[in-house]
Amino acid sequence: MHKEATSSRLGSVYAANLFVSLHFYLVIYVTSAFLGLSFSAAGVGLLYLVGSLASLALFAGFVGWLKWLGNVRLVALLVVFEAAALLGLAFAHVIDEIVFCFLVYAAVSPVIYLNLDIFVERFVRDERVTGSVRGMFLTMINVAQVLCPLLAAYLLHETQYGRVYIASVVFLLIALAIILLRLSSFDDVPYERRSLGKTFLYVLGLPDLRNVFAAQFILRFFYGWMVIYTPLYLLSLGFSWDQLGVIFTIMLLPFLLLELPLGKIADSRWGEKEMMVIGFVIMAGAILWMPFLSARFFILWTSILFASRVGASCVDIATESYFFKHVDSSKADTIMLFRVARPATYVVAALVASLSLIFLSLQWSFLILAAIMLLGLYFSFVITDTR
Repeated sequence: MHKEATSSRLGSVYAANLFVSLHFYLVIYVTSAFLGLSFSAAGVGLLYLVGSLASLALFAGFVGWLKWLGNVRLVALLVVFEAAALLGLAFAHVIDEIVFCFLVYAAVSPVIYLNLDIFVERFVRDERVTGSVRGMFLTMINVAQVLCPLLAAYLLHETQYGRVYIASVVFLLIALAIILLRLSSFDDVPYERRSLGKTFLYVLGLPDLRNVFAAQFILRFFYGWMVIYTPLYLLSLGFSWDQLGVIFTIMLLPFLLLELPLGKIADSRWGEKEMMVIGFVIMAGAILWMPFLSARFFILWTSILFASRVGASCVDIATESYFFKHVDSSKADTIMLFRVARPATYVVAALVASLSLIFLSLQWSFLILAAIMLLGLYFSFVITDTR
């Protein structure tokens, strides 16, 4: 494959990733509030738990479907199901319909990113640029993360959630159009197919992969907890969605500003180990402030959440760069297991948070999250650095 063609195809993957991420992040911070109109905080957590279990089931069969359909046809099929679920949420009025459509959405949406990972790894020939490529890939996600809270706040005028879900479908279909037009001739490799259990044992047998998996899992636990419970907590303090749109946009800027340069640094100067350690320290420190700030202080809340994402962006690019320097596209089962962290941690985060809410208020439950982030330091220290 010529360098120019590879570069062009990577550009197409980046573009598709941008629109997939616009679809994903447009609804991610409003869905818990939408469900909160019909369910308690504990009930919302339970729905996320069940949806994540359904997603785990999809991940478990991913490689088999990938070998059968190929990456392009599989992602097209997933997009159809995802778009139908989001349209269902836009127009559903009966609780049973809302629950069903949410579960389909929660199950399918994380899996689409795995398809994009397969595209990227197929087009990366030199592992010395993995950090840069992954930095650009994550930057497309981060552009969407920054734009979506403001866009969601605009669309949520008078809590018109249906408009948000319809816009999400439009973005998703644009991504599919890019894939079908630019990547339809994608050449699938012979994918390794092992059971989820055997893949898990394979990773356990490789200490560095095992430790970076654990660090990624803790990071995703942070995302899962914060996505579900931060909007609920801030709304309970009296913030409006207009204010949250601004707060969340500023909060997410570190992902946009830091991950591309940090990816290049991981290729040329530092190793990923230092980034992980720094990131987990910052995350834990920021979260520790949250239970003690129980009033509607816009600047303080924005600063704390911004700091937490500075730490998260360090861990995010470090774990991505480290992992993908150790695998290629033929290791679809290992990549699948790496991406299982997203739905798996939603299960664990929803379960741990729901249990903590039995003994603690939502406000003080964030202390548990801070303690869990400190566990990430151990796994960061014991990996073998790449530099």
